Amino acid sequence: MAGPQSQALGPSSSKVGFSERASGPVPRLTSRLGLGERRNGALLVHLVANGEQSGALAAMLERAAAELEREAERRLTWVAALIQPALIVAMGAIVLVLVLAVMLPIVAMNQLIR
Repeated sequence: MAGPQSQALGPSSSKVGFSERASGPVPRLTSRLGLGERRNGALLVHLVANGEQSGALAAMLERAAAELEREAERRLTWVAALIQPALIVAMGAIVLVLVLAVMLPIVAMNQLIR
């Protein structure tokens, strides 16, 4: 008879591999994620399953971490490439407002003198 501890742990306490345990909730979990997260989750489960089968789980986890890090770096570069021109335009607009704030009173005073 199983004790309350083994009942609480459920199937995670058995000798079932991670990929077999993760195969149930992963489709439900990835259906709520965006396209990029879905691919990353599937990649991770696939690499873990292959690592378990080959006996090189640590190497596969390192490979997954390196791939996810490269993907995050690509996304960061892409976002920075989009934000940089927008920031340049915004700074130009701020400088324009400051120049106009200084120059318009000077021009108005010059018109009054003539």
